[in-house]
Amino acid sequence: MLRSIAFALALACAAVLGLAFSLFGAGMALAGTITGTAQTFDSEIRQRLSEYEDWGVWNAGTLQANVTSGAGRINYSLTASAPATPLARDPGVAIFNTGNGYYVGGLSYVTNSAEGKGFTLTVPYQYANGNRLDLWLMTNGPVSAEITASALTDSGTTVQLNPYQNYIVSFISTGLTEDLTVSMVGRGNFNSAQGQMSFGAAALSPVVVPEPEYWLAFLLLIGGFVAYRVVETIWWFYDTVRTLEDDFEGRRLPEGDLEDRWLP
Repeated sequence: MLRSIAFALALACAAVLGLAFSLFGAGMALAGTITGTAQTFDSEIRQRLSEYEDWGVWNAGTLQANVTSGAGRINYSLTASAPATPLARDPGVAIFNTGNGYYVGGLSYVTNSAEGKGFTLTVPYQYANGNRLDLWLMTNGPVSAEITASALTDSGTTVQLNPYQNYIVSFISTGLTEDLTVSMVGRGNFNSAQGQMSFGAAALSPVVVPEPEYWLAFLLLIGGFVAYRVVETIWWFYDTVRTLEDDFEGRRLPEGDLEDRWLP
């Protein structure tokens, strides 16, 4: 009877520990995450924005994208820390195929310093989640750049861009409950003949992400199993110690027997 009660208590402890472990793991799995990568591209390759669900091109000298897909999932109005001007048609400019024509993309700075200057783009979290955000940027001069994607529920991630390169920077977000904010900040100085940091276009495309329910079910199963095994091990150790003690007590000589054996 006592053994049955103890085993029932062990199972109850396992259930509590398993639930706590699972909730902690599920919280970690379901928390907002943002990952970012960057790859260079040849400026002569025309970028096919028509293959994306949502996109915008900036090349008219304003912070509002002048050519868009019309889906409106991206906030096409940028904020900037300095006046920007459209890029001229040169080797550092990307050309975007929108399906209705080809557009030269890019906003850049006309000052002699890119230090701390840049653009900010936002994407509503319901569109950022489960999608890949691609950004076309050009450091066609002796300047570098830091591209940071973040949200209030996530500390964010930063991608570094080197000078004299054309980049596609990609961010994938899951589990966000606040809008995704992408800040593009330049580093370094330049003159008009050297070029500058420029932002050309943005586009969204869907990606396959795990369903949260599957993660939760998996974590509940693993959490319960681990907790049960821990409690079972503790009970086995306790039961073994008790058995050894009982066995030792059963083999002890009755009190007085040892003295009688030494009597003449």
